[in-house]
Amino acid sequence: MKKTLICAVLLLAVFFVPVLAGDDAARPWTNSTEFGLINASGNSEASSFAFGNKFAYKWSNAEFNFDMGALRNSSKTSSRSNLGGALVVDVTDETTAENYFLDTKYKRTISEQLYWYAGLGWDRDRFAGIDSRFRGGGGLGYVVFKTDLHSLVTELGFDYTDEKHVAGTRDDHLKFGGLRGFAAYKRKVGAASQFDASLELLENLKDTGDMRAIGVVSLTATMTSHMALKASFTMKYDGDPVVEILSDPASTPELPIPDVLYEFDNLDTILSASLVVNF
Repeated sequence: MKKTLICAVLLLAVFFVPVLAGDDAARPWTNSTEFGLINASGNSEASSFAFGNKFAYKWSNAEFNFDMGALRNSSKTSSRSNLGGALVVDVTDETTAENYFLDTKYKRTISEQLYWYAGLGWDRDRFAGIDSRFRGGGGLGYVVFKTDLHSLVTELGFDYTDEKHVAGTRDDHLKFGGLRGFAAYKRKVGAASQFDASLELLENLKDTGDMRAIGVVSLTATMTSHMALKASFTMKYDGDPVVEILSDPASTPELPIPDVLYEFDNLDTILSASLVVNF
C-alpha cells in the first residue's frame, strides 16, 4: 500500500506541474517522463513496472536537474497438492527485482566550455544488498565539443557516500570519500532519433578495490512533438559487492556450525523499452 501511494504521488506530481504551468513555448523548464509496464495473468501471473522522470530548469548561465526512477518486477506462483482427497492450492507472491533512485544536480557556467557542478543523490537496491545509499559531491565539467549533430561532455570531481546494507551482511554501514569521472555522448540519428551513451566511474578512495561503474546506452525515436519510444541498456558494476552472512539455525554453543558467506553479483544489467512523454 505504501509503495502504491508513493508511485501515485510521483505520477500526480509529474502531470500536475505541467498543467499548472500551461503551454508556454518560452518556458525555462522541460520535463520528460518514461513508462514501462508488462502484466500477465491467467495460468501465470507476473508484472513489471518501470518509471523514470527527468526535470530540468535552465537559466542563462545555470541549470538545475532533478531525476527519479523506479523498477519493480513481481510474480505469483502456485503449487497444488492432494490433502486427504481435497485439492489444496498455495499461492506465493514474490518480488524478483526492485530499485529506486533520486538525483539532483546544479550546474553553473564558468566559460563557454567549462562549468562547475554540485549534486546529491539517493538510491535503494535491496537485491544487490543496498538498503539505502546517499551520495553528494561536486566538481568541474568540460564540454569537449557540441554541434547540431553530436556532443561530448566530461566531468571530474569528488563525492562522499553513506551506504547502509540490508540486515545480515558484512560491513553493514560504509562511509567513504571518492573520485568521480563521467562522460556523456549524444548524437542525432536521422531526423527523429537520438543515440545517447554515458559512463560514470566512482573510485572509493578508502578502498581502491571497490571501484564502481554505471554505463547506459539508449536510442530514442520521436513519434510526435510530445511522445517518443525509447530502448535502453544499463550496466552497473561493483568491484567489491555486498557480502551476506548466512548462519545455520541448528547451530548451538555446544555444537557450533560455521557461518557461510554469499557474495552478491558484481554486475547488474537492465534492458528496457519505454514510452516517453515530453513536456
